[in-house]
Formats: sequence, structure tokens, C-alpha cells
Amino acid sequence: MNKYKQIGLVQMNLNFYKGQDCYTDGGEIEDGLLEIAKRYREDELNDVIAEKRDWAVMYHFSHIRQNVIDILDIDSDMSVLEIGAGCGAVTGALAEKAKRVTCVELSEKRSLINAYRNQAHGNVEILVGNFQDIEASLGQYDCITLIGVFEYANAYIDSDDPDADFLKIIRKHLTPKGKIVIAIENKLGLKYFAGCTEDHFGLYFEGIEGYSNTEGIRTYARNELKTLVESAGFPETTFFYPYPDYKMTTKIYSDEYLPLVGELNTNLQNFDRERMLFFDESKVFNSLIKEGLFAEYANSFLLVAKMQPEEAKQETAVYEKISNDRAEEFSICTTIVKDVRGNFQVIKRPASAKSLAHIRNIEKWSKPLTAQFEKSKISVCESRLEENQVRCPFITGMTLEEIADRYIQSGEVKKAEALIREYLGEIIRCNSGEAFVKTPDFVKVFGDVRLKGSYRTGKVNNIDMVLNNALNTPRGWTLIDYEWTFDFPVPVEFILYRIMHYYLETNNSRNMLRSVKFFEMDPADLDAFAQMERNFQKYVRGSRHLMRELYSDFGKPAVYMPTLMDNSRRIVLAYRDRGAGYHEEDKLLLPVFMNENKVYTVKFTVEPGVARYRIDPCETACILKIVSLRKEDGIDVAFHTNGTCIGDDIYICDADPWLEVRVDDTVIKELQLRFSLETNIPECGRIITEGLALQQQYKEVQMQNEQLRQQLEEANLQLDSLAREREAMMNSRSWKLTKPLREVKRGLEKCRQNQD
Repeated sequence: MNKYKQIGLVQMNLNFYKGQDCYTDGGEIEDGLLEIAKRYREDELNDVIAEKRDWAVMYHFSHIRQNVIDILDIDSDMSVLEIGAGCGAVTGALAEKAKRVTCVELSEKRSLINAYRNQAHGNVEILVGNFQDIEASLGQYDCITLIGVFEYANAYIDSDDPDADFLKIIRKHLTPKGKIVIAIENKLGLKYFAGCTEDHFGLYFEGIEGYSNTEGIRTYARNELKTLVESAGFPETTFFYPYPDYKMTTKIYSDEYLPLVGELNTNLQNFDRERMLFFDESKVFNSLIKEGLFAEYANSFLLVAKMQPEEAKQETAVYEKISNDRAEEFSICTTIVKDVRGNFQVIKRPASAKSLAHIRNIEKWSKPLTAQFEKSKISVCESRLEENQVRCPFITGMTLEEIADRYIQSGEVKKAEALIREYLGEIIRCNSGEAFVKTPDFVKVFGDVRLKGSYRTGKVNNIDMVLNNALNTPRGWTLIDYEWTFDFPVPVEFILYRIMHYYLETNNSRNMLRSVKFFEMDPADLDAFAQMERNFQKYVRGSRHLMRELYSDFGKPAVYMPTLMDNSRRIVLAYRDRGAGYHEEDKLLLPVFMNENKVYTVKFTVEPGVARYRIDPCETACILKIVSLRKEDGIDVAFHTNGTCIGDDIYICDADPWLEVRVDDTVIKELQLRFSLETNIPECGRIITEGLALQQQYKEVQMQNEQLRQQLEEANLQLDSLAREREAMMNSRSWKLTKPLREVKRGLEKCRQNQD
């Protein structure tokens, strides 16, 4: 008897299912995931993730998971076999690209989640069961995907060499020009050297030590994976490098287009478990990039393998940036393609059906911006609209940010200052033709801020003229990105503010330029500009909950090891909230010094535009004593912390401790924190246990006291009520009329008592 389930337009084939889910996140977890898949639409899942604050929900339902396949050449005539489809993280994206998608999945529960999530796709079929049991019934496909699956070959294939045999079996089900796609962790990924545990076993260094303590699951280094795939009959291999990894991809590089120095700065993604932080991964990535070693240490691989060479195509994608961690109407993809002659071009296309108008606007602003800067050193990269995408030439050259940084690194700070001054001067000259007036469109994007100064504006205003968007070319300085251009008035000083803000606040090595006054503005408007930036970020984000905000909400701690290695001089992490929450790209590394009494002191200047600071004294469970937190005049400042107070500003912190202080709407110029802490784990554990027990006792006594207080209050209320009733009765007419009778009654009672 054939066993099928129909979920919407998706058919589940259960004829190969043996009645037991061998691979699971846990019954309770997956029951919750199934309920979410049944109740919510795809466009509601981002809100669910923010509400649940749970890694499993985020991992299975985040739209960012789909980004890893965005660069793949899959068209509407192709059939796809998705092995290990799981809960359907990429199934829907494959269904939108391909003619037909066949999923193979061990777990019935996960297949149900997939089916409910993608029930609107009529080109999806799910086969439930072990691949080895299903394999004989499969036909041939143009593409077979193994997204986070190949490392589990042992679960699919029972043989002495399951990895190679798995690939050989798959090869039989490919059309002659077909391809396999493998997304997998690099066992030599930089994150594992930097202090992440191995993804599957949760052990430090397990992969880079060759899995010496575990069996079964395996990931591979680049050459190791390439050799294995080629020996299985796939001589044509192409490597892509999803960043930060294949699970939550925002960029995809290739051997044809590798990252530039400074591009890799979103490395903290540890939502599932705590990690160590032995060094700054961004800086080490920069060193690897300079030495041509990025491919060997990329965190993940996306490998496309074929049995025979592919016919030369007019264009091939070599890089992808997916900007869909924002409101759908602004979500876009930026692709760099290489043609048959070896030339590169840039294509921008909508990442959502709602963002087509935004893409068309990019081409719209090309000509007016070109005219505005016609007589300056600044030029604008040309854009032309082709159907539903914009095509631009690929401009080569160093960014002004890179040039300024090189000057600073070589000690030529004055040259960096002169370069920036010249660039800002050109913007002021070309973007100040009219007086600024606040309009309804301005308020919609930047808020109804109050500006005291008198400012100028251009006819069109590209607010994203940051140094990283301007390339030094033979033609001068070429703007390569003008996505955020508006035809309503925006103060030119705000454009300059953003340029300096994003240059100075993203790298501490640029601090020597902080004191330089690059342009004139009313100092009172600095906070207003910061508020404009926060409002703009909210406008771009819309209702979307961003990855960096989610990491601040429920990401796991990263233990910064240098702070544990040097007890006399520590580094404390501080995070700045400029209105969009805390995120890794906006952190400070603050030097902290310890006195002879083991009291640490850290002092820092409060920066304009910052709403809150979160200070992380250490990265492990501890007993934290706040000696003082004061502003520059010595007056104490209010704060709150995630620790549990046990008296005298002593806090028990059973995880990564932090304290937060608000500085918006204040005149605080400087903060000084003095603290001490106990991180000795056995002693700390004892104190925490005893402290929590005492705290529980205290809570119980408090509860008992509260109950007694309530009972006493109720009794007093009853007495008051009786007294009022007695007084009312004694003042009543009936009481007065019956007074003689009461006196006679009392007399009779007295006589009776005397007789007795």
C-alpha cells in the first residue's frame, strides 16, 4: 500500500520511511518548529525568531540560510535533487529557481516542517527515508545538492569508504552535464584556530587536530575535499567561499574574486554555543589575504563539481553580496560577473519582489549625480537598467579609506588628513547649491529632528559617500555606490558627518584624527545628526530584526583570552548603541589597569551619538563588585547589570557579565569604572551556590513577610469598616429611639446577676 501525505501543494512520499527519526534536534524542539511552520507565513518568521530568541528556530527558519545558494547557476529548466533537505531552509529558494525539486530526508518530523513551510510550491516532492533505501528509485537530475550533508555520509551509506562511495552513487543520478553542490565547513577554518568549537562535536580543535577523539562525522580541508571529489569522478571543481560561513551567508567569494583587506569584519556568529576569542579574526584574515592564503582558511566551502567541462558561458558569477538583512523593499543582491574575455561587470538586482523600485532608483540617480559633480574631481560610476536589474562597469583602484589608512600606518597622518579634507571640500562645493529646508519626505526618512544651524543642500543628495565607496582611479575619485540618494533636501554637513563617523568609528587605529575639525557645523546639532542616522537605519531596517541585533539579544559569550592571560593589564570590551542596538562591528577594546588591591580601573570618553554603553568586565562566570561608576565630576552614574545583586554592589554572574549605562539626553563627557572580580571557578561556584541559596531564602522570607503584611492590612481594613458601621449605627434615629429599652434591658440583667 502506497503511503503519501499531501501538505498544500507538496507531496510527502513515506514508502521508504521505517517509522523512526534517527536524526533529530530533540522531540520537543522539533515539535515547536513544526508548530511554527504550521502557524506562520515565510514573511512572519523573522518576527518569530526575535520573539523566541532560540538558536534552533533561527537556524532552521532564518531567510539568511537561503543566501548560500544565491550564486548557483540553477535555472527554470533544471531538476534538482536536495539530499538532506532537513526543515526546508533552502528548499523554497531552490523551488523558486528550478523546474522541479526532489527532497530526500531521513526524518518524517523534519519533512513535515519542510512541507508546511513550503506548501505553496507545487514543484516540490519530499521522499522520507534513508538515501540508500531511496536511491534505486531516483532518476537523473541536473543538480544534486548536499548543503550541510556530506559530512554525515556515514548516516547515508553503509560501506568501508562511505564518503567516496556516496559521491559515486550520486554520480549515477546526474545528467551528463549535471553538477553536485557541496556546502560544508572547512576543518581548517580560521574560526577554529580563533577559538570556536568544532560545529558537530562541540570540542575545541577537534577538526584541526584531525578528529583524533571522535568518529563518524568528518569535514575537510580544501585540498583534501578537492582530491576526494575528483577521485570520485568529478574532475571539474569550482570553489566558492561563503562568509562568514555557509549557514548564515552574507557574501560569497571565489578564486576569481577573493576578499580585499578590511572586508571581513563580521566574525562573531556564535548563537549556538560559547566560544573563546584568542585573537582578532579580522586582523588575521587581513594577514591571510595579503599572503594569498584566504582560500585555505575560509570558514566554509561551497563546492560545485561536474563530470565534464561546462560549455563556456557569456558570463559567470564570481562574487555575490546579499543585502537582505533589511526591509524587503530595500533588499538587493550585488553580483560581480566575469565574461568570456575575462572582463568583470557589476549587476545589482532585487532580492525581493518588493525591492524592484529600489533597484530602478539606482539607475535613476546616475545622471543627476554625474551632472552635480561634473566639474569636480569626483565622478560617478555609470548605471544602466536591463529589465529588472542594473548593470555597472567594474571599477578598479584603491578606496580612499585604504589610502588614508596606509598613510596613517606609515606615520603620515597629515597626508591622511589632507586627503580627507580635499574629498570633503569637493562634496561641499558641489552639494551646497540650495538652502536646506525640512520637508515631509525628509522627516519620513530622518525624523523630525531640530537643527539649530543654517545648512546647505544639493538638488540630489547621496548620503553614502563614505570613503569606502570612493575609488581612486585615473579619472579621479569614482563613486561606486549611490544606492541611498534622495531628491529632497539633506544637509551637506550630515553627509560629511556620516563619512567621518563611519571612518573613525570602525577602526581604533584612526583615533589620531578624532580631534581634527574637518568641517563647520553647529556643535549643538551633533546629537541631531546622530539621531538622523539612527532614524535612517530604522527606515532601512523597517520591521526586520537584524542579525547583529539578534546576536546582541541571544548570542553566546565569546571569552576574550588575552584578558585571562595577563592579570595586571586587561582589555575590557565595550559596545556602543547608536540607536540600532549593540553589534560586533561597533565595539571598543579598552585598556584596564589593576592596582595592588586587585581593583581594575577603566576610563573612556563618551562619544556624541551614542545612546548606551555596555561594558563587559570579563567573559566568564564570576563574582563582580562594582566599586564605582562615575562621570567626570566624580558623581555616581546609574547602571544596570545582568548579575544578581547579593548586597553592597556585589553581583553574582553565572555567565558573561555586563553592565549598561545610558548616556543619551545627558551631558556626561567621561565615564570611569572601577571594579573587582573573582573568576576562580571552584571558589566562584561555591560562592554562587551559597549566594543563590541565601538569595532564595531571602526571597522566601520576603514572600512570607508580604503575605503577613497583606493579612494585617486586610484585618485593619475590616476593623476600620466595623468602626465606621458602629459609629453610623450609634448616630442613627432607630438607635436613639431604642435607648430606653436598652437601659431597661441592662437593668434587668443586673438584677438577675445580683440574685445569682
